[in-house]
Amino acid sequence: MKNLVKAYGVYPQEGVRTAATGQVVVPAKQISQGEQGAIALGLRPASIEDAYRERERDNRLKEGERHAARALNTRIKGLSASAVIADQRGDPDEAQRLRTEAAAAIQSAPIGVRASLKAIRDAEAQGINPAAAAVRAASKAVRSQVAQPLYARP
Repeated sequence: MKNLVKAYGVYPQEGVRTAATGQVVVPAKQISQGEQGAIALGLRPASIEDAYRERERDNRLKEGERHAARALNTRIKGLSASAVIADQRGDPDEAQRLRTEAAAAIQSAPIGVRASLKAIRDAEAQGINPAAAAVRAASKAVRSQVAQPLYARP
């Protein structure tokens, strides 16, 4: 009974949707009467299965891009923080080398991977106020305890 309702009631009106997010996988106009019959019998037509596989492949590619972007931004943040520290030590040549390496890392990023300039801004902020940087770097659970000495009123 459930398959009949899906095949002839839900899918022709709404299309095939994911159970978790409700996103349309196959639009209603693309479901044929033969596919409706197969669904009514409890089968999953190949076209619907292919659409699910395509969606899963796209999600894996996006996750790979997010992972690459996190790795790139971590590298940029580390290089930028090291450059700030080198500036504070009075070693402008080392600071320039590190900034050049960070710029090269940004330029050589794969297509689809975006560098976050927030990483550079955060690294520069650490050089300006290390105590404030420690508050930002702390986990949210302990941030209020770390911030208390910094922002406490005398």
